[in-house]
Amino acid sequence: MRFACKLPFWAMFLIVFIICNHVYDSTASAETILTKNELLQNEKASREEKETKLLVSYKKGTNLDKHINKTFMKDKKSFKNLNIDVITFDNHADKEKVMKELKRNKAIQSIEENTTRQLFSLPNDPYTKQQGYIEKLELPYTWDLMKAKATHEVVVAVLDTGLDIKHEDLQGVIAPGSYNFIDNSSQVYDLNGHGTAVSGIIAANTNNGIGISGVAGNSKVKILPLQIAYSDGVIYQEDVLKAIDYAIDNNVDIMNMSFGGETSSTLEQEAIKKAVSHGIMIVASAGNEGDTRYMYPASYDGVISVGAIDKSNNLFSFSNKNDKVDIVADGSVISTGLNGSYSQWEGTSFSAPIVSGIVSLYKEIDSTLTPSKISNIIESTAIDLGKTGKDNLYGYGLINPKASVAYLVHPNPIQPNVEQVGDNDVTIKGKSINIGFQIIASVSGKTIGSSNIKDDGSFLISIPIQKAGTTISVIVKNDGVESVPLSIKVTDKTPPTMPNVGAITNMTTTVLGQAEANSTVKVKNGKTVIKSATVSSTGSFYLTVPPQSVNTNLSIIATDRAGNNSQSKMIKVSKETVFEEKQAVVLGNNVNILNGYLPQNKVVGTLKDREAVKVIDLKNGYYRVIGSNSRGWVHHSHLLVIPKNIIYYGNVSASTTSLRNGFKDHNKVIATLNNNEPLTIIETKEGYHRVISSYSRGWVKATDVKVTLNPLPYPIKSGFVKTNQAEMKNGYMPWNSVIGHLQKDDSVKIIDLKMGYYRVITNGGKRGWIHFSNIR
Repeated sequence: MRFACKLPFWAMFLIVFIICNHVYDSTASAETILTKNELLQNEKASREEKETKLLVSYKKGTNLDKHINKTFMKDKKSFKNLNIDVITFDNHADKEKVMKELKRNKAIQSIEENTTRQLFSLPNDPYTKQQGYIEKLELPYTWDLMKAKATHEVVVAVLDTGLDIKHEDLQGVIAPGSYNFIDNSSQVYDLNGHGTAVSGIIAANTNNGIGISGVAGNSKVKILPLQIAYSDGVIYQEDVLKAIDYAIDNNVDIMNMSFGGETSSTLEQEAIKKAVSHGIMIVASAGNEGDTRYMYPASYDGVISVGAIDKSNNLFSFSNKNDKVDIVADGSVISTGLNGSYSQWEGTSFSAPIVSGIVSLYKEIDSTLTPSKISNIIESTAIDLGKTGKDNLYGYGLINPKASVAYLVHPNPIQPNVEQVGDNDVTIKGKSINIGFQIIASVSGKTIGSSNIKDDGSFLISIPIQKAGTTISVIVKNDGVESVPLSIKVTDKTPPTMPNVGAITNMTTTVLGQAEANSTVKVKNGKTVIKSATVSSTGSFYLTVPPQSVNTNLSIIATDRAGNNSQSKMIKVSKETVFEEKQAVVLGNNVNILNGYLPQNKVVGTLKDREAVKVIDLKNGYYRVIGSNSRGWVHHSHLLVIPKNIIYYGNVSASTTSLRNGFKDHNKVIATLNNNEPLTIIETKEGYHRVISSYSRGWVKATDVKVTLNPLPYPIKSGFVKTNQAEMKNGYMPWNSVIGHLQKDDSVKIIDLKMGYYRVITNGGKRGWIHFSNIR
């Protein structure tokens, strides 16, 4: 459960659970047990004082004393390594007035209130889970691999709630110099448990027969607790800056920051930049808001921002998602707790120390590693999760200590980390740990591009455009030694062409057009989707839509299977003043005809599937129709209104039917058509289709024809020859020349139909026309 409370506007708070009764100071000589109430009283006094402070940076060579109204100023202190002063005012000072006065002065570079940060934790008791990430990350193998090379001592500063220094599993791992910035003393304690848990993840003793295993608990890594958070998780900006300054002065190797806030601070950013310039690697939590917000310090340049995943490598819902996330690690842990206990925690607060612990292993092997080199190692060796390459959910992926430590111990070529490649890309981008080595891309064994890995670990390979679905193999090579190939599949990034659609009036209920085959077409009014449909394999589509008001602006957009969107086809609905008679085909069997255009009107008849009807009016979304045996009103969704000059295909559905020389029952019969005979439908009128059959043309009852609803072009399909020595001609008329013969069961692709002849392509690539009776 999360709680929030209102404080002065320059403060942000997160309440976390307090799970201890007594704590201990950090000095070896002092064994005095302090009560929780005593420490809370000290906290209260400390907090009241911090809320009266301002943080000021100024241009070099400027004497700040000359530029401040000292009427209400009680104290001014400077940092040793940072160009910042902390100014304390008494309770009667008008802070806003003082800030305005300072901002007007050109000698002042920056001025900020003493705002707060917050811890990123989600306590979850009782604990039942184990340290799954130890096995997942293959840490025992990593520890064995680096034994001979782990010769350097490493100090990790943990800026947090302090530490339970009496905990059995943290004995011998605490570096000298711990400091409490809450009380301004060397006596470190922990009223919250957060800092103790973070420290245990990094360096709790391993193989001591008790408790848990720290990521770097079997090594020369020490924890330097820097207590900056109050018992309720609140952290003042002043204390963050003090701790960074202190860490620089004490030559720490790594700083772990499992806290943050939404507000970016120029002073904090400059302090972090200063720490990085001193070779300190900074690791911070991405945040637990579960959205795309940037949290600081994690989102500053030079900081490794860590997100949280579960045991199945899925991103936790609480983990922040943005382009500043660099890496992920497990966010549900069991760790050291207060009073010698062990407890379960969740949050990005506990993903960060896993990464800090792994970074400390790197520094054990090579103490000269710079923050930029460490970042490259982390990014280049990560196990890619989510989309190919870096993404906003997982960053570069799951941290991979096995691969990264293996490289530091034996620097051979290893798989690179490659960004997603699309079918319109002409480069392959990525990161590699193997600086200076060659990187090669190939398709089916043929090299399509190569390059050398730059000093920052990045690479850029120029390649020709590849088709979507193509598999590209990428290797790193040096002195004849190659990495394991990395296979990446080219994705579809090419958007579909804009749909082709005709005019739409206020009486239109059928939208027909062409778009990319198998894409999804949507008709939208603003952001509202009116109707959508899947485009056929031949690139045609139709949708039945409710009548739209005159001057409505509609957009028609196509989305392909890869999620790429076309440009929108914009159409303004025009006015059709007098309803023009139309022809339509019924969609569905036993469709009700009503005696009016309201849903409650009486049913007076039914229509059959694919039956042709005449449409003579439109009201309230209902068409007035004339069918073969009845007339009345039918809802628009049950009719496919056929636009003029659109050609359709169909087949005879009756056992036999008469072909007439007109569209009336009394017209002369000129031929008899058999079941399944293919027809080209060129017109519909009064319940009859005008068709082109195998040898003639005329009018057929619409109820005897099954219409293929997709208009031209012809829907390509496969077929087989029914007889031996079937003639293939160079045209679709009986007198066309024979150009070859096909045998029974030969496979063909059917690409067109005219005058009862199929146009086919054989397996051998030959093309021609075969009478429909010879194809099944």
